[in-house]
Amino acid sequence: MEKIKVVDFDSVEIENTGSQFYTEKDIGKLKVEALQ
Repeated sequence: MEKIKVVDFDSVEIENTGSQFYTEKDIGKLKVEALQ
């Protein structure tokens, strides 16, 4: 598989940093942008 398409209109919040793949620098970004 070369590409995966992700659609999510949610933004990263502080609560997401402990249990998901986000860090504090990602807070406020769209989740799909932070994953790139």
